[in-house]
Amino acid sequence: MFAMLKSIVPKGLRGRAILILLFPVIMIQLVFAAIIIQRHFDRVTRQMVANVEPHVRLVLSRISSAQNIAEAMDRITPITVPVNMLVSIVDEHATELPDQRLFVDFSGRIVIDSLRAAIPSIVSINLLKEDGSRVEIRASTPHGDALILLNRRNLSPSNPHQLLVLMLFAGIVMTLIAYLFLKNQLRPIIRLARASKAFGQGRHLELSVSGATEVREATAAFLDMRKSIETHMEQRTQMLSNIGHDLRTPLTRLRIGLETFAATPQTKMLISDVRNMTFMVNELLEFTRDASTEEFELISAVELAETLTTRASTAGQDISLAKSDGIARNVLLNARPVAVTRALENLIGNAGSYAASCRLTVEFKGSNVRFIVEDNGSGIPADRRAEAMRPFTRLDPARNLDKGSGVGLGLTIARDVAVGHGGSLELSSSKSLGGLKAVLTLPAKDPRQDETPEGLEENGGW
Repeated sequence: MFAMLKSIVPKGLRGRAILILLFPVIMIQLVFAAIIIQRHFDRVTRQMVANVEPHVRLVLSRISSAQNIAEAMDRITPITVPVNMLVSIVDEHATELPDQRLFVDFSGRIVIDSLRAAIPSIVSINLLKEDGSRVEIRASTPHGDALILLNRRNLSPSNPHQLLVLMLFAGIVMTLIAYLFLKNQLRPIIRLARASKAFGQGRHLELSVSGATEVREATAAFLDMRKSIETHMEQRTQMLSNIGHDLRTPLTRLRIGLETFAATPQTKMLISDVRNMTFMVNELLEFTRDASTEEFELISAVELAETLTTRASTAGQDISLAKSDGIARNVLLNARPVAVTRALENLIGNAGSYAASCRLTVEFKGSNVRFIVEDNGSGIPADRRAEAMRPFTRLDPARNLDKGSGVGLGLTIARDVAVGHGGSLELSSSKSLGGLKAVLTLPAKDPRQDETPEGLEENGGW
């Protein structure tokens, strides 16, 4: 039971707040409606029926005691005219007939039950006469069936639904007013949530401190935390960038100096080591590059995959391209082109370094584009895949030691690019090729479209 309720409860803060607001209002409306129906419809209607029932009983009594129909009509006229009661007698005896009333006529049910309980000779009661303004009571007498017409307002309160409608209208108006206040209180929380999500994706959204005291404190704490993290990241990036640039000059000087020596096996080995070190320094500089400054552009997912495949194939890598049936060339990514290209090149290059052949698959699934890079290498053990995406982590024992592996930033860069676009990077085993399977998932929409909540002003809130 609890699990079922949990599944239907809104997941968002706004939906839950509206539920918290509406539930007590609806329950109060139902309770008061039940009380009104019980006391107003039931008791008042029964009292009004009790006031009319003696007149009906007296009319039926005088008709029954008369010698004929003419005498009966003369005897009942003095008591029917003052109360606007119309009586006619038909020379026939009908069997039990069904009562007639509207399904939503709550007081009508009470009228019928009360009259039948008080006057057993009643054959039927029709509450729909003259569009419901009259009530026809058909009762059995010795001279035939008596048809008695009464005004409906003499038997039940007129327009009994008006009180319920008024109560419902007042509840709706007050709920709308409360919702406007609630919406105003939720604005700062929604903006804080979106700014937090954007910061996790490497984007900076302007956020002002507003709202209730607790929300202001949370917003101020987030802004302080974001500033501290940005300062730390800037210092770290600057430090790594400076180290990389400082290492480039002596490495270049070493390589040039070694190339002037005689070409011996030892010299060639040293030159190879210097080139590997230069490659690692370049990889370090690539890692420290700030991709968040690059502008978003619309790029074709299929064309990007074709370009990368052609580029890798031209470089001598054994790579093939596969496209799912559901993806077309007009499927676009709103992304940072250089960053996404760098991430995919890292995945393709990683596959080329540790496998003889690989395959790039691009597919459109849901609202996301998935780039799948698979190879036929030795793969990465399942218990070490999370470790493989950490910065400066090399899992050479799990791959091939005869290939250069840089400083262990390829998967880290690819993961950071995916997260920065609101996507993800997942590693698994390739069922078709037997090696590593890397799935880079990117949303096929503008990740900045949620920066400004729809229908919310940026400077709103209390």
